[in-house]
Order: sequence, then C-alpha cells, then structure tokens
Amino acid sequence: MHASLQQPGTDRLIIKYAPPVTHVAEAEAGVLTAAGNVPHLEGEAVRVVRAIATGANVMQLEKRRTVNDMDTICRSLEQQPGILYAEPDHIMHHHTTPNDPLYNHQWHYFEPVGGINLPAAWDKTTGSDKVNVAVIDTGVLHHRDLIGNLLPGYDFIKDLEAAADDSGRDPDASDSGDYTPAGFCGFDQYGLPSPQRNTSSSWHGTHVAGTIAATGNNHEGVTGVSWHSRILPIRVLGRCGGYTSDITDGMLWAAGIPVTGMPDNPHPAKVLNLSLGGEGTCTRAYQDAIKQIRAKGATIVVAAGNENRDARYSCPANCDGVITVAATNRDGARAYYSNFGTVVDIAAPGGELNYPENGILSTYNSGSNHPANDTYASLEGTSMATPHVSGVVAQMYAVNSQLTPDRVETILKTTVREFPTGIYNACTTALCGSGIVDAAKAVDAAAGASPDTVNRLRKGIAKGALTGTREAPLMFTLDISQPVTGLTFTLSGGSGDADLYVSHGRPPTLTDHDCASALSGNDEHCRINHADSGTWYAMVYAYSPFRGVSLLADYDGEEPQEQQPAEFSNTVSMLIPDRDNRGVTSTLYVSRTGTVGTLTLTLDISHPFRGDLRVVLISPRGNRYLIKEERANEAGTDLRDTWTIHAPNENAEGVWKLQVADLYYRDSGRINSWKLAFQ
Repeated sequence: MHASLQQPGTDRLIIKYAPPVTHVAEAEAGVLTAAGNVPHLEGEAVRVVRAIATGANVMQLEKRRTVNDMDTICRSLEQQPGILYAEPDHIMHHHTTPNDPLYNHQWHYFEPVGGINLPAAWDKTTGSDKVNVAVIDTGVLHHRDLIGNLLPGYDFIKDLEAAADDSGRDPDASDSGDYTPAGFCGFDQYGLPSPQRNTSSSWHGTHVAGTIAATGNNHEGVTGVSWHSRILPIRVLGRCGGYTSDITDGMLWAAGIPVTGMPDNPHPAKVLNLSLGGEGTCTRAYQDAIKQIRAKGATIVVAAGNENRDARYSCPANCDGVITVAATNRDGARAYYSNFGTVVDIAAPGGELNYPENGILSTYNSGSNHPANDTYASLEGTSMATPHVSGVVAQMYAVNSQLTPDRVETILKTTVREFPTGIYNACTTALCGSGIVDAAKAVDAAAGASPDTVNRLRKGIAKGALTGTREAPLMFTLDISQPVTGLTFTLSGGSGDADLYVSHGRPPTLTDHDCASALSGNDEHCRINHADSGTWYAMVYAYSPFRGVSLLADYDGEEPQEQQPAEFSNTVSMLIPDRDNRGVTSTLYVSRTGTVGTLTLTLDISHPFRGDLRVVLISPRGNRYLIKEERANEAGTDLRDTWTIHAPNENAEGVWKLQVADLYYRDSGRINSWKLAFQ
C-alpha cells in the first residue's frame, strides 16, 4: 500500500526558522507575528504541538483548511523574515486496493507510467449503483465477475442472421456469439471473401464491461474501474458488425429516450460506451442521436479506432459531442494500431499484445463459437482504452450527479497526466488528445476539489465560459518558441470578480508573479513588452466567485511553423497472393500538409521472381502512379529500391495506398515495409 493525500486538507503546519527555534513560546510568537499578514490566518490562535527531529516545529491551527488554502498560507509565511520554510502537515491514508486475485496483472490501473492513477481515485469512490453505464456492443455475458452489476438491457439487432439467436430484437442482451464463417459477410472492396477465414466469437462486449465495472473486492478474478456502477448491456453488433440504424436506436434507448416499438427503458444510462466504429464522415443519424442524448445529460465515450490513421476518417469517433479516446501502451506511448489526430480528446491504456502481460486484462469466455466457461483474457485496442475513460466518467458522476457532458469533458481534458517523452512512438497533444486520463484528479475535480489543473492557451484563441472559486484557481499555459513583443493576457466578460496573475517559467502565486491585474470586476490585462521564449503561466484567481469569463493570450507577429515530418512508413507485413490481378493494398496515412512536388518511394518486398510483380502507388486524390510493370523476362528476386515520383499538383495529407499484384503462377511474396519521403 502507498500513502496518499486526502481532501479536505489539514489543520497543522510544519515551520522551520533560521536559526532553528525549538522554544515553544518563541515559535508561537513568531507565527502569530507573521499571521497578521497571511491570507486565511488573520487573528487566528496558533499553538506549537512539538518540535520534530529536523529542527522544525509542528503548529496547530484552530480549524482544518483545504489543500489550496494551506498552500496559500505556507507561501505567505515563507515570505516572512526568519522562516526557512512552511508546509502543510498532510494527513495520509493508505490507498484502497481490491482483493481480487488478478488485480496485480491490471497494470493499466496503477502503474505510474502507463496506468490511470486509479487507486487514489478509489479512495474517493468506487462508483455508485445509481450510475448506469451502457455498453453498446456485442452484448454482455452473465459472467460470474459481472453478474452482480448487470442490469436487464436489450438486443437491438433486427437481422436474424447477424444476431445468430433466431429472435431479432428482444429483451435478451446477452452475447450469443459473433463467430462468422468464411465469406458469410460477402466480399470486401477488393473482391475478396469477407471474412477470408472462419472467425471465432470475440466476446467483445463482455471484455469491455469488465473494465468498466467488474465486481471489485470480491476475491474473484479482476476488478473494474467503477466497480459499484451498473452495466446496461445494449446488443447492436453481431456477425459482420452492426447497422447504424440499430446502433443509434440502441444509443437513444440506453439514455432513456423512447424508441418506436420498444418498451421504455427503466434504467437510463448516464454514460454510453461505444467501443465500435467504421470508416466515413459522421452521419446525420449519429449526430442527431448524440444531440438528443446530450440533452438528457448523458456523456458518450467513443473509441478512436484501430487503423493507425487519422481518426477524422472514423465514425462515430469524428462526431461532435463525443469524447474520443486513443490508446496508449504500457510505456505511455501511442499504441501501434491507435488512430490519432485532432478529433481525439484523450488517451487511455489500450495495451499491446507483443507480450500477453502488456494487454488489457478483463472478463472473457472460453467458447470459440457459443458461450462456454467464464474466463479472463488480455486484449488490445482502442476498444479497451475507451472503457477506462467510461469508468472514470462513472466515478465522476458518482461524486457529482449534477455534472453536464460539457463539464465532464472539460474536467477530463484538464486533469490529464502529460504524455511521456523521449520514447518510441511517443504521443503528443496533436496526436493523442490532451493527455492520459488521470482518474484521481478527474474525480477530485468533479467533487469540487482543486487539482493542479493546467489548460493550454493558443495565440489569439480565447478560452471562454470559465468558472472559478477562491478554493479553485484556474491555471493556463502558453508555449512560445522564440522571443516575441507585445505579449498580452486579457480577462473579460462574465460575472463576479476574477484577478489575473502571470509568470514566465513557473506557475504564479498571489505573492510571486511577473505581472498582476487585480481590479474590481473581470476586466483585467497583463502586458509584457518583450517576452522570452518558453512557457508562460496565467492564473485566474477568484477574489469572489466568477463565471462566464474569457481569457485571451496574444502577441505581435506569428509563431514560426513547426517543421513537418518528412518521412512516413508502413512496417506491417502483408502477404501478396499468387496470380491475383487485384493483389494486395497497403495503406499509409500522411499528416504532412501542403502540396507534394517531388517524393520518393522506398520498397522492401520479398518475392522469388520480381518480374511477376506490378506495383502502383495511389494518392489521396485517387491518382495512380505506375511504379513497376510485370515483365516475364525480368530476372532477379525481391524488390528493394527507391523511386522518385513527380506529383506537383498532389496534396500530401491523406491516405496513400500501395497496390502490389503477382500476375503469374506458383509463387507468392510479401510486402515487408514501404516508405514515403517528402522534400
């Protein structure tokens, strides 16, 4: 067990004088003299409890203060002559740790690099049976580690063959299996049977449900993020996936919105988990459903997708009003499969199965086709990342039932842990959202506590609708890559009385800052004529509670453009089928903006007779560039070379495709990797 700081603070201080003071009367006199100039301490009696071995003294206050108030008191005391340091005498408690035997394998909850800081959140809440989470998925089995938290849901699959349960829509939301014979789903875009081989049942919804709310502390298997919440299973995915019409009906019903021909839902969900998606823009059907659900006060959490491409091409991840989740691995880096981009809001552990122990462990079933025995398994995917966030949202609603979907999203995105740097495939805020979800800070903020919240500002873009109290000042950062002139921070609008404090390279305080504006009302302005590069901090402090305030940061000139990446690679190996004119298509997403001009293509293809191969590069606009024709008399093996392509009118950004076909009998090859380099 580890110690953790508990709200609402403490009623003791530790103060060290220079030189050390150990006499009780002298120590008390020193604090009382200083107290007249200290916020939150005016006129208060202070007594010395004892001296400690470090030479400092423990001081007892009249009442307990919040963590923020204690920090303010200590900073002010440290400005007084003769005081070396002052700090809160924090009260510590052990973290809540469940007794489930497989919990130690759920690294994604507790490890400091890849986990979500969940044990500290459990000190506040393990969820509430008043908060229902809809798992809109393949259905959920009555697993022994879930059964206590399962509500009666509904099966929304109309198509009997897809449902594989001979009943269509019905009140049984259990997973009858989504095993699919080869070719059952027709043909894919390349004319190949879908699927190309028999596939076993995924038990996907059962795994997702276990991450959200497997029963905790029951001496059984694993635990869920919010283990006292209730799971509302909504079955919308079967063989070959699920139709948008079934999914949106299921979403609406889950939130308690009437659906024609369906009975009313007696257990409306406050959180909807959608670990599903497909290619395309956000449809009107999804957007309309999302609008209605948000109006009911429910939060929708969606997987970004597993195609290693920009999530703006994945629906419903690209819809407005949802929280889109990317996946990280055990090192806190972007998982190799995870979609990315500006539509992503936040990241959470999705795991990577390079080793079984690096996946996400949850509830499962041993059946290949039909349900068999309860078991547990490790999987990977943004589908596994999404229920981590849904579980944290359920915890947030457990401590504050009045949260709105907008407020939930704001709290999640402003209480994250920053992405680790200097590692392979590291996440950035441009790729994976605002950071890795931090359960403890999110729950603290939802409950009205004041974590060290940092919001990032961008030049010329205002942060609006700000709300704050004296116990919860707001902190913002602005990163500048080179010195600028005329740096300004401006507060305006709203009600109440907010003050502005600005510093370079460190968070400002009421007593330590580079610029302050503390006029009556909310019209505050700080200007730095010559601002150094680096991080600037702005604190919005409530002299009295404020709401509806806007903060704008701006400066003269433009920030230099970030250097864009020049090379993009696909290292996923693909088999080239023998004598198939359609061949195989490998895709590569290029995030570089602007026109192409000239680029180079580097191939690493294994093949016994390179003359059998035809290679075509297809641009995001659909233009085809013939790289190599088949030549029956061409000698040699393999294809490892670089080609220069002139494409002055092409846009670089988008999905590039490499098509490789083997046009002759009796051999096959493999695409090992390919790379595009832009000048």
